[in-house]
Amino acid sequence: MTDNIKTILIDDEPRGLKVLEYFCKEYAPQLNVVAACTDPVDAIEKIQFLKPKLVILDIQMPLMNAFELLNQLTYNDFEIIFATAYDHFALTAFKYSATDYLLKP
Repeated sequence: MTDNIKTILIDDEPRGLKVLEYFCKEYAPQLNVVAACTDPVDAIEKIQFLKPKLVILDIQMPLMNAFELLNQLTYNDFEIIFATAYDHFALTAFKYSATDYLLKP
């Protein structure tokens, strides 16, 4: 990947979102976090409008899960890294062309 990768972070837990933001800033300075969303509906709007190259996405969220969110998008020219506490979604995640699958503690 190249420098300045436009990135959107999505996690329904504000604390989890802050941790993702911190790790991106500290360990992946090439990521340009343009939005951080706790609401999947807001995340859909941000993805459609900002057109990121990378989305780091929690799977289990209220209102809709990550797969339902992805199914609602018309823009899908981005890489996906799933960040979740659940390992049993891994096969489904890779069916959605996941670049990576991170398990949260």
